[in-house]
Amino acid sequence: MPRISLVGRSTAAGAAREAFERKIAERGNIPKMYRVFAHRPWLLTTMDAHFAAVMGSGTVPLKTKEMLALQTSQENATRYCMASHTILAERCGATPAQLSALRDVEAGPFTEKEKAALRFGLQMTRDANRVPEATLEELRHHYTEAEIVEIAAVVGLFAYFNRFNNAFALEPTEPGEGVDS
Repeated sequence: MPRISLVGRSTAAGAAREAFERKIAERGNIPKMYRVFAHRPWLLTTMDAHFAAVMGSGTVPLKTKEMLALQTSQENATRYCMASHTILAERCGATPAQLSALRDVEAGPFTEKEKAALRFGLQMTRDANRVPEATLEELRHHYTEAEIVEIAAVVGLFAYFNRFNNAFALEPTEPGEGVDS
């Protein structure tokens, strides 16, 4: 049971209502995280815009971004984000073997480019103060500096989402959930 109430579709107004309707159209549900953020619609609006900017723009492949989001969520034991981003990573072409190896990158069937991003993601999630220079050099071999910023933004965004969802004990959103709330 969540530790904070979920705003219902019928009581949401303005920007929160617009975000809810957009999520219903995209996903068929209203994510619980959105329903919590809706207590402060301006935070929901900026969180949603940041999420869209990080995951929906740039040149790093969405498959890589989704694997980084899932990897970060696995490392932080966030069932809420793990459930959503497992599905999204699969839709982007990640294989079951890849998804099961996200925390053991060396054993996984990843390209060298994907491995570079995933190694960085693990190190940043575990201790951002101690990311080795060699890891950044490896990233520079495969990615531009702008793309490295994209990769770090995914990991940072999901660290934020993970802590938010874990603090409020949010469980994964079920299909159709929130539509009739």
